[in-house]
Amino acid sequence: MNVISRLKIRFAAYGMTALLLAGCGTLPSVVHEPVAPPAPVAKSKPAPPPVGTAPSQPAVTQPLPETPPATTEPLPPPAEITVQPMPAPPAPAVVALLDSAGRQEQGGQLESAAATLERALRVAPRNGTVWYRLARVRLAQGQWQAAANLAAKSNSLAGADAGLRKLNWTLIAKARERLGDKAGARAARAQAAEQQ
Repeated sequence: MNVISRLKIRFAAYGMTALLLAGCGTLPSVVHEPVAPPAPVAKSKPAPPPVGTAPSQPAVTQPLPETPPATTEPLPPPAEITVQPMPAPPAPAVVALLDSAGRQEQGGQLESAAATLERALRVAPRNGTVWYRLARVRLAQGQWQAAANLAAKSNSLAGADAGLRKLNWTLIAKARERLGDKAGARAARAQAAEQQ
């Protein structure tokens, strides 16, 4: 084979390869954006005929569909709904610490129970139950003022938990009584009685 024949074959092979590769290419995609439907055209009355000419056909009018009469009765007022947030369940670590503190408290190990409850407060400082349990231990230790303060803190975190608020007010009443504040103890017992 001569050089020219080889060149023809080579160019034919290149041409075939180019055609095959071109067939494998993709076309650019066309993005069709949604087109809003045309706005309805309100049919208007035909223009009046020019003055001096007679209408070719009489105008045909169609009756409008009847619409029901609007009600004028006022709507009843919406019922008042109060939603109380659900407290988050305590973390498993807090539950374990509360259990441990309970066993220590029942065993008379009040210092250990207080230390355990203080650890629980570091884990869950906004848990009203932990504050109440520490107040209960402080009351058992004879730390009346600390017990009343801790129970008041628990009350501030109790939210909708009326049972916890009742326990706190009862503890505050006991602490105030031991501090010699009879009037304060009566007021705290009244608060406890109001909790539902």
